[in-house]
Amino acid sequence: MTYASHSSIYWVPFILSVDGVFQVIIGIMKRIFERSYQGNIPKYFIYQALYQFMLFLPVWVIFLQQERGLTLTQVTFVDVAFWLTTALAELPTGMVADTFGRKASVTISVLMNTGAVLLFGLAQNFGLLLVANSLWAIAITFESGAGLALVYDSLKQVGREEEYTKVRARLSVTALISTAVSTILGGVVGDWNMEATFVITAILMVVSLFFVLTLKEPPYEPDPDTGERIKYARAVGLTFEALKQSPNLRMVMLYRNLLPVGGALVAVTFFQPHAVNIGISVKWIGVFLFSFRMFRLAGAAAVGKIEERMGTWRWLWMAPAIVLAGFVALGLVETWVGLLVFGLVGFSSAVTGPITETIVMKATPGAVRATVLSVDMLIFYLLQSGIEIGMGVMGQTYGLPQMFLAIGVGTWIALTVVLARWRKVRGAEAFMPEAETA
Repeated sequence: MTYASHSSIYWVPFILSVDGVFQVIIGIMKRIFERSYQGNIPKYFIYQALYQFMLFLPVWVIFLQQERGLTLTQVTFVDVAFWLTTALAELPTGMVADTFGRKASVTISVLMNTGAVLLFGLAQNFGLLLVANSLWAIAITFESGAGLALVYDSLKQVGREEEYTKVRARLSVTALISTAVSTILGGVVGDWNMEATFVITAILMVVSLFFVLTLKEPPYEPDPDTGERIKYARAVGLTFEALKQSPNLRMVMLYRNLLPVGGALVAVTFFQPHAVNIGISVKWIGVFLFSFRMFRLAGAAAVGKIEERMGTWRWLWMAPAIVLAGFVALGLVETWVGLLVFGLVGFSSAVTGPITETIVMKATPGAVRATVLSVDMLIFYLLQSGIEIGMGVMGQTYGLPQMFLAIGVGTWIALTVVLARWRKVRGAEAFMPEAETA
């Protein structure tokens, strides 16, 4: 045996390992590109990672003020246009998904989102900025119920619907990581060119469209009365009929929207002035906001273990107490420690979201699943609008720490009442896994 032939033996393990890696890559690519219900899941993950990678988020207010010359009041009007449009569009766009297909609704969302982001970044006047933000709001409502309904229906087609809670939690982790990374990179890109953050984001959305177009539309569930494909107006009737006939559905939707609303409003609106009031420098505010995302990320990652070890019902009772603890710390401990402990509110919300969403999915008629999810989001927006006004008046009158304490105690009392009523309606045994699938 020559030296050449002898030395070639040492290449065999390397070639086999490379071939193994290559085969794994080929398998993944086949799963991504094939049109199958099983393949819908990884495609949707990739789409969400690209969809949530919004480089403009950390600079959009500065962009409007420095690059477009808007006052803070005008910036506020732009933001209000977004929330008002979202509330008005949520239900009609949800019905589009149930009548014309989940894939079609998500596709419309991506196309509108791309145009809205580009218009927002290139618009030179206040009117166009209002239009762009309103278009963005409508685009989000086209996706909000449709995408999750598509994921659940795809899992159901392959007999994996019981895995929805875990899959939903992983989707939350994916979105949070994508948003966190884009927030960091967005500041770097924005320091170079703020308009570029919008253009690059739009390009990534175009890339995500490829994965949306290769999704396989799950079969529609027919109208239970006619056996035919559900009509647009009929979707409204079936949705509210389901809400009327199912106390369980009403209770879970009220609970899951009450629990996170106060924390979300504090993180977005009231946290910054409170941090400044207690002596936290502006440069550290971003660090605390990032830490809140990490709390949410930890919560989303822990959903499966928490549900497995504690059970649904026990966690639903514990979650409001954790929210209360976070608000009490924020109101009473006027140091960085109080700010950090407030992250528990986000942790609790991140765990509760997928668990309660699974209950909503199971309690919802398949024919109007996307519409029901849109009603669910509408409840959150309405609660957010009403509670934010009250929080603002209370904070202005009595001070932010007192307002935080009041919101924490009020949220805990409201959720305790809802849970008591919910348990009376269905019984504690209804939250055990075997009962939920019965």
